[in-house]
Amino acid sequence: MKTKNQKAKLIESESSEFSTIKRRAAIREKGLERSARTRATLLALVEEAPLQASAEANELCMIACEILLKVADLSESQCKELAIEDYQPELYVNEGAAAKFSWRIEEMVKQLCTLVRSRRFSLGDHAWRAATDLVEAIHDLAMTAPEDLRSIARKSLTMPSLRAKPARFTHDFKQIAKAIQLSEDTAIDMDSKARHSLDSHATHLVATFIERAAFLRKIATVEEGRLRLFHLHYGNLGKDVLKMDLEQFLSVAYPKDTVVELMLFKDLPQLDKLNVDIWWEKALKPHLEEEETLKQIQETPFYAMLEKASAKSKKTSKEYAIRDELKKRCRQALRSLAGPKSATPHTFHFSADEYRRQYELQWPPDRLSKPAYLTVYEHVQHGT
Repeated sequence: MKTKNQKAKLIESESSEFSTIKRRAAIREKGLERSARTRATLLALVEEAPLQASAEANELCMIACEILLKVADLSESQCKELAIEDYQPELYVNEGAAAKFSWRIEEMVKQLCTLVRSRRFSLGDHAWRAATDLVEAIHDLAMTAPEDLRSIARKSLTMPSLRAKPARFTHDFKQIAKAIQLSEDTAIDMDSKARHSLDSHATHLVATFIERAAFLRKIATVEEGRLRLFHLHYGNLGKDVLKMDLEQFLSVAYPKDTVVELMLFKDLPQLDKLNVDIWWEKALKPHLEEEETLKQIQETPFYAMLEKASAKSKKTSKEYAIRDELKKRCRQALRSLAGPKSATPHTFHFSADEYRRQYELQWPPDRLSKPAYLTVYEHVQHGT
């Protein structure tokens, strides 16, 4: 039994946690407003003086990267003396700078990939060299500190690796896959004896979608448990949180598009032969009908295959014909990825460690009290 003092401390901790959620959301909104103003200014400059805009953007990019790396290089003792008020306040300023630098590079790599696929510019060699450097860095990390990659590797369908003509060159794949626990938390079967083929463009597209849906479904379950905990035990948080339903609660901490996905995926059953039609109608089919989905594959070999296969279609619109062909192939892929029929409805039965991993996605270990996540875990497990 907890003493009154222990209960008071836990309530104070959870109250502080909700305040942090709101503060982060406010900071994010201010950041988005500031970014929108900056973007508008730069777009106006592009219209008026594109050469000047290009030169200024290049210089700003170089300076920004240099500053972030300099801050990331600060010692721990220097960082402890700094009070940081940021979107991730639990990070030291050097960790925050390193994370921001990485996020920006990741976004730039995505844009580089789009440019490469468009073939408007000769950028393939740049992408080749960058990809090789990144893969080599991941390989070295996996060989020396595999635990640093397990959080992402466990829920990933594939891993970055080099290939070469000689059959004996494996880039240490089997050793690394075991060390980083590759694909051990995926929703679909990724055993070496699995009968589906990820070489199929449609299968790979659907498998990636399933993994994202399953991941968000877990997050929604965790957040639903946390909201239930607030409602049951922490009345001092105020009427604003006590009156919230799950969608309102999620809206405080997540962008609008993510909230829509979380609410859509949270009630999906386990993907098996019995429930494959539910997944098709409620999740995959609406996703394939979104305009953005077709845009994402437009510059890929898969799109060319769809275009060729739908050439003889009697549909009035070429886009409709291509989308119909996409849906036909993806529905077949969904069936191939569904597991055997389950006799009982699916419920989440995470281990405590799995629940902790999901909970820490929002609340890193140094800010997470063990009793708090275990209390939420118990409520979700028992449906209370």
